[in-house]
Amino acid sequence: MDSVLVTLEEVTVCFSVEEWALLEEWQRELHREVTAATEQLLASLGRWNLWGLLDMGKILGGSGF
Repeated sequence: MDSVLVTLEEVTVCFSVEEWALLEEWQRELHREVTAATEQLLASLGRWNLWGLLDMGKILGGSGF
């Protein structure tokens, strides 16, 4: 199987503060869970902690991811 390189932007969903506010709580939690799973996968592949480098709280005014 051939390897295909992707960028972080291709596998990341970022919400504006306004978009985040429109999500139901279960949708926010799902986004957090998927983000955490992606981070764990990247860590298992020897990648650095990409999500930890992004201070989402500051980006979204403390509202979450």
